[in-house]
Amino acid sequence: MVGMEFKGTKEKWELLKGKGSCGVSIGSKTTMIFSDGDVEELANAQLISKAPELLDFINRISGEMLRSDFVLSEEWYEQAKELINQSTEI
Repeated sequence: MVGMEFKGTKEKWELLKGKGSCGVSIGSKTTMIFSDGDVEELANAQLISKAPELLDFINRISGEMLRSDFVLSEEWYEQAKELINQSTEI
């Protein structure tokens, strides 16, 4: 379904990287810490930290696709590519 509103924390989600651990700060209420901080856990934390931005982008692009004659512009492509990179590159 297009345009589903995000019901989670509206504040900034941020990747936390430290020596031997990593995590995600979700606004002022929640911090998730992964104890080992190995590559797999860091990748998970990084993807989690980008979840609200990814959902917002998917909602916006889906809405545009419902309009007739939608063509993915260079600007949309670059934003998608940047979000994917920020979500997956450690």
